[in-house]
Amino acid sequence: MKKVKILPFVCLLAFTYANPFIETLISEFQTAPDSLERIELHALPFPYPVNLGGWTITTNAGTATINPGTILPYDGYVTIDRTNTTGIFSLNDTLDTINLYDNRGFWVDGVTWPSLPAGWRNAPTPPYGGSSAIYRSNTYWIETNWYIDSTPTFDGPNDDWSSISGRILNRSGQPIFNAYVRAYGPTGGCDAESDSLGNYTVAGLGEGKYRVTAEYYNYLVSYPESVYVGYSQHITGINIILPFGGITETKELITNNISFSFPNPITNDAKISFNLPKMAKVSIKVYNAQGNLTKTLCHQKLNKGSHQIALNLNASGIYFLIADIEEQRAITKKLVYLKP
Repeated sequence: MKKVKILPFVCLLAFTYANPFIETLISEFQTAPDSLERIELHALPFPYPVNLGGWTITTNAGTATINPGTILPYDGYVTIDRTNTTGIFSLNDTLDTINLYDNRGFWVDGVTWPSLPAGWRNAPTPPYGGSSAIYRSNTYWIETNWYIDSTPTFDGPNDDWSSISGRILNRSGQPIFNAYVRAYGPTGGCDAESDSLGNYTVAGLGEGKYRVTAEYYNYLVSYPESVYVGYSQHITGINIILPFGGITETKELITNNISFSFPNPITNDAKISFNLPKMAKVSIKVYNAQGNLTKTLCHQKLNKGSHQIALNLNASGIYFLIADIEEQRAITKKLVYLKP
């Protein structure tokens, strides 16, 4: 995946060349009918308030200047159209480029259509009455994808994207945490990372066929068939098996201010103890050495504070405890159970 460098903002959105994230401001646009030509702005990942007065928008038709007093609120949205601009505000129905400049003339963001595969600055042409909308993945590099939305949601979060989900497992059936998963095809693509249960969801996809791959250290495995998703459709069960076995322990027992403790080796009355800084969904499962689920110790929302859960294992042997807090891995820890 490309690591994108962009020009800096010279306003409150202070972008830098070294920043590894893709910052975006143009969030959605509609080209037809002419009475609904409009552009939605939403600042990510740094949602500072911005006074847009004096900023300019260029398209193939000309230049429009955003009127004074037009504010992009903190973590909010603003729609730009003919009502809050002067000059030429016009978006071509089939082929055009939007470029956004701040009030000092520095380029801030842009998008071209039609431009496939979709991705950063490249969008499909929106249909009559629909829009093109942007989706941002949750991975470290914040990959973006443009897709078609037939029910525009200006001044609100984008929706109606499609997704592909499944699990990433090793050949013993054990979940793989933090595998990089990518779905890519002629209409664009996006990425995701698997959680400690091996679950992943690649969201933000448009209608089309996708190649799905999982990458983990030196392994890169493709799903054996292309995966087709329709408009606003969510395909599940796309599981990928990586060609290795065994469970790897995490070295840290403290993650996001959550501490875990338990005796090891463990005995009949052993308990796992942990503290939650706030109410959270907790999933704690125990697997045997072959990677088979032995028991689920907890799978529910727990209140803030200290908790203890009995392990109550039945047979001596080697086990692995995997704990998730709000779907974020906390620990994977090897347990040795010595039955008296």
